[in-house]
Amino acid sequence: MSLPEAHLAAPGPVTRAMREAGWPYSLNEAAMPRRAVVPDAAAVTRIGDWLDVENVGANRRWAPARNTYCNIYAHDYCALAGAYLPRIWWLPPALRELRAGRPVAPVYGKTVGEMNANALFDWLVKFGPEFGWSRLPDATAAQAAANGGGVVVWSGAKKDAALSGHITVVVPETAERTARRHAATGAVEIPLQSQAGRSNLRYHTRDLFAGSSWRGHALCGHN
Repeated sequence: MSLPEAHLAAPGPVTRAMREAGWPYSLNEAAMPRRAVVPDAAAVTRIGDWLDVENVGANRRWAPARNTYCNIYAHDYCALAGAYLPRIWWLPPALRELRAGRPVAPVYGKTVGEMNANALFDWLVKFGPEFGWSRLPDATAAQAAANGGGVVVWSGAKKDAALSGHITVVVPETAERTARRHAATGAVEIPLQSQAGRSNLRYHTRDLFAGSSWRGHALCGHN
């Protein structure tokens, strides 16, 4: 049986300016930009501009504090682009009921729980294909997919589950902002990304998945 998406109905407004109260829910501001046509590079660029992740004074939803919120930013970006990346997901007992064909209501802490970055990496591997995600072979393919208007994420999980994983969104290149490419071959070495985290960056080409602390990382695309 195909699994349903997991969503919690927000009890009120959920905006970029909010912090704790809105975290389990998707944004529901008026006149949010959407990607109505798939694929559409201009639309996903508008989504990133509107989210304005670097403006942490106004957009406190992703402002780093004791914790960081790459997972929430990636969810918000993907949701506006029409790609399901869960903010909350079914807990194991609920999954068993759903797989058996029995209906389950999303109830926070009972049937669903929040997804951190480590959990999103595992979700993309295990459940992502059911929701339109597929693994991309390399950074060149990932950047090409983003430039073409698809939704692409770069997700990684730590070996130590007590440490925070990370997830970034690979975004379309612009005249001013481009991926990091090999000088001789032109192959993409590091794609152009947008993220929340310890640094909230609208655009960057940092390799944040280098080193031996990672259990795994992957580039995944959704058209």
